[in-house]
Amino acid sequence: MCVPGFYGDSCDKVCNETTYGQNCSLLCSSNCTNKKCNPVDGKCFQCYPGFTGDFCNQNCKETTYGQNCSLNCSTKCTGQKCDPVYGKCNVCVPGYKGDFCDQTCNEKTYGQNCSLNCSSKCTEQKCDPVYGKCNLCIPGYVGDFCNQ
Repeated sequence: MCVPGFYGDSCDKVCNETTYGQNCSLLCSSNCTNKKCNPVDGKCFQCYPGFTGDFCNQNCKETTYGQNCSLNCSTKCTGQKCDPVYGKCNVCVPGYKGDFCDQTCNEKTYGQNCSLNCSSKCTEQKCDPVYGKCNLCIPGYVGDFCNQ
């Protein structure tokens, strides 16, 4: 029997980059980048995006993403939660839109993912991108939302 990391009649051959352990009988984790790991203990050199840990067997927390979960999700993502691989936000905080919530609402929309239209009673239908309060009201209307 050879010590971990080696194989062969004289135990003088190092495991190939995708195997490890005694006589190189174990496969590196499929979550290791290119399935490469330490030939002795099987620890990954790097993880594919979305995974972390010595053996890349732990999923990223909901607030991190990328290789080895080393990047933080945008603060513009609701709850700062995002896709563990690419960092795309599940839902944007009010006032923002886009995969990464890096775009502000145009002046005629507001709310989460800019999915709501400003009131037609707002002058030029322009409003606050977070709450939808009108900047100004058309003649004959008053109130934050020009609904009075």
